[in-house]
Amino acid sequence: MLCLIKRRHKCTNELIIDIIQLLMKIVPDPTIIPTSIYEIRKLLNINARRNKEDKQLSTTVIICQSCETIQVSNKKCSKRECNSQQDYLRKPYTYTWFNIQQQFEEIVTREQKLTFPSNTNTTSPPTSLTDITDGRLYRHFLNNEISDDVTILFTLSLSTDGVQIGLKSTKSLWLITLTINEIDVKNRFLLHNVVIGGINSC
Repeated sequence: MLCLIKRRHKCTNELIIDIIQLLMKIVPDPTIIPTSIYEIRKLLNINARRNKEDKQLSTTVIICQSCETIQVSNKKCSKRECNSQQDYLRKPYTYTWFNIQQQFEEIVTREQKLTFPSNTNTTSPPTSLTDITDGRLYRHFLNNEISDDVTILFTLSLSTDGVQIGLKSTKSLWLITLTINEIDVKNRFLLHNVVIGGINSC
């Protein structure tokens, strides 16, 4: 999983180290987890000085907790009216968001079990509710957006969850993910079909 995230999203070393610390706490067998960023580099054969012209797959921003504005410094807030102008009163959030378009294209190109309801089968209510695609809002949306049997629409479900890195730590990680509703429900939540939208460290 770490290799997948590092390779796909070009995460910062600090973010990967935080994830390693988290996994050390929750994974029953910590021997399967790389102990450092250097082990991950060795596994992926990543050169630390990658070509700067490579397509940017992720962006990291710093957010002041006091005034909730994006900052360039991790030491103090640049906003004059903020009470953290001299020094952050609380550690700022570090939010990394990823290129979801590339992930999305890779998934739908690879995945075979896709279902696209047409406007002809979204008007009548389903006999049973077994998936989000049977829901009233989903069917109403497709019925209004699809004007023919050629148009293909994808919809996404967003989820977020956070976990404390350690029992004695106040630091936590929040992962934002998206799943493609048109993928068969048995395959929809597999790791390689989940779009990683962002990670918030706070």
